[in-house]
Amino acid sequence: MSLFNYKIENNDCSFNSNKKNIVLLIRRSPGEIDWILPLLFNIRNQYNIFTIFRSKGALSLTKENKVLFDLWKKTSFGYTVEPKLKSIFWRLSYHLFKKTIFGNYLKNKFQKKFFDVKLIEDLISKNHKSFIPDAILLEFVNFSPWIDKYKTKNKNLKTIHFPHTTNIFGIKKSRLKNKKKFFQNNLFLSNSYDFSYWKKKFPKFNIIETGYLKYDKLWLKNIISNKKKNKKKIIFLSLAGYVKAFDFDEYKQQIMDIMDVCTKIPKYEILISAHPLTKKLELKKILNLYSKKKWKLVDDYHINLVYLSDICICGFSSAPILDFLVMNKTPIELWNVNKKKFKSKFKRLKLTLSVKNKNDFQEKINSLIYKKMYKKEKLNIKRIFNKNFNIDGSIVKTKKIFNKILENKSIG
Repeated sequence: MSLFNYKIENNDCSFNSNKKNIVLLIRRSPGEIDWILPLLFNIRNQYNIFTIFRSKGALSLTKENKVLFDLWKKTSFGYTVEPKLKSIFWRLSYHLFKKTIFGNYLKNKFQKKFFDVKLIEDLISKNHKSFIPDAILLEFVNFSPWIDKYKTKNKNLKTIHFPHTTNIFGIKKSRLKNKKKFFQNNLFLSNSYDFSYWKKKFPKFNIIETGYLKYDKLWLKNIISNKKKNKKKIIFLSLAGYVKAFDFDEYKQQIMDIMDVCTKIPKYEILISAHPLTKKLELKKILNLYSKKKWKLVDDYHINLVYLSDICICGFSSAPILDFLVMNKTPIELWNVNKKKFKSKFKRLKLTLSVKNKNDFQEKINSLIYKKMYKKEKLNIKRIFNKNFNIDGSIVKTKKIFNKILENKSIG
């Protein structure tokens, strides 16, 4: 990696000049790769896939997830990282004078120098034939200048936006109808609950419900560990990363409440997975108040950890709830520690066992462990999830849609 200019790094798969080309833009987190990789892995024999990371940090976070990183290396033939100090003069000039009459001129000058598609093409072409993408795939809030720059190379360039999370953005299902005519701009969504939320933000896009690609059995066989479950019982705690929206005192107290209860449960080990953006030092200060024989901070692939666990706990209205459900685990959803109080989408959809406080948590976790109560609730959660969320067959379905988009065929 270079701070001053682009450098191409090669991965484990090869480039083939007879294939079409795709650029994958990663803005911030491995969650973006996690969502789209099941599709890309299954079309890697048809397409050359090149990845551009916005920062070294995004690449480093991806490397921390060894399972995901290894599968991505088998999918993307190469990658680069946007160099922080490239075109530094034009970058600084733009930020200093962007509110003046020179703002647009300096912005265009910086973007032309920084988002240098010709340089990327030349660097790739040193080892391969010309690389001009047929499609760009990127997260749904990412409207990077790379799009317009690559459109100068290919006016028929297709853009496909996709989520960076499996979280739910709405609670009212909509019936999605794909546009009969071909669209250059497309948005993939995991479920039809999200349609009403995103249609206002993407009014001119073709919005397509793909289902949950990462939960498809076709993909899970690449993910789930072959290791036999440990004889020791496991409580899995998936923690949301502390953000400014949280009340820190409440966030800290909640972790302590959970640890107070869980560390006193005999014959159980507590595995704790923190959000990639969590400040680990702050978290460890809280966890170190408890015996290290009872807990372990882990960063393995989330689905694997859920698969190996007996009891699963997660933060308020957080995406890992769906990881639990797909692994047939009943989610215990913690209470809200956000400064802004709102209702959990998962609770409103009746997909969790929600807890109000420490005492409620203690009662529910003990009931699950000793199988005293909540049998009816567990069955209802499973029924609602299976009825309303598309999982198996989603990769094959999305692959067909993707190929039609690139072939300018109707996807209705």
